[in-house]
Amino acid sequence: MLIVGEWKAQIALVRGTLDNSTIEALGFNRAIKQTETIDDQEALIFLADDRAEELAKKSDDDAKDFMSVAMGKKTPLEPLLDDWILSISHLKPKTRVMFRSDAESLVKRFKHAENLTKRAVRIWVNELTLEKSSGTVKKLLTACSSFWKFLQSRDYVDIEKESPFHGFKFKSDGIHYKPFDPEDVVKLVELADVDDKPLA
Repeated sequence: MLIVGEWKAQIALVRGTLDNSTIEALGFNRAIKQTETIDDQEALIFLADDRAEELAKKSDDDAKDFMSVAMGKKTPLEPLLDDWILSISHLKPKTRVMFRSDAESLVKRFKHAENLTKRAVRIWVNELTLEKSSGTVKKLLTACSSFWKFLQSRDYVDIEKESPFHGFKFKSDGIHYKPFDPEDVVKLVELADVDDKPLA
């Protein structure tokens, strides 16, 4: 078991090398979960609170986010991408690169694991189908499903929770076009009437 002083040293190392408050907060979260005594947990929470006060000098929102992550109330997704990619090293390098790119699209839309609800993901997928082919969206969902399984395997999301990336159906043609806006339809009709010659 690591004593609080050792945890403090490791957290300081993370802060110094990564300069990332989110990574640091995850470090506090892991440390708090792994300590075996109430006294150690309280000491680490005290250290996390001190760090949050430092962040609050620049941004109250950053300080609140830091404590939410440190206390396990929020799980940021972006810092977990590297560990996930390492966990799927059995896949071909090209596949891992594609998976990473697709997951980055997910993380850009959903900052925390707690935001990955069925409804929110469905809205996102519906938006994607207006811009991309169904085949492209299916590949993206495959990557996201893999990331979701990783989150479950690390206890970041409930192992019993149904994947929000399953259950989608797509048209077999695999192509989706954005519908014309009413104004565009009017313009097209007007253009068609200009110098329109009757067919022979």
